[in-house]
Amino acid sequence: MLVSKATGQFLEEALDHFDWLIVDTPPVALFPDAGLFLDKVDRCVMVLRASSTSPAVATKAVAAIGASRIVGIVFNGAEKTEIASGYGYGEYGEK
Repeated sequence: MLVSKATGQFLEEALDHFDWLIVDTPPVALFPDAGLFLDKVDRCVMVLRASSTSPAVATKAVAAIGASRIVGIVFNGAEKTEIASGYGYGEYGEK
């Protein structure tokens, strides 16, 4: 359905009315249908889930998308302890 004529026509018509279209797809590295959609997009924001998206899967997705087309990454589902322990705004410049 993502690569149907109707979807292509819908996207073209929508671009006549909007500056940006944001399309949510299944994971590119895991579902072939999402990869077929890549030729219809200019840029991509990757979403990675902590403790779920392996480095190998993330690397495969970057290769499929093309690093130059990735404009950002959303890293979700991380616990505070997974991100950085001891990090805090009040720690800068304190003695």
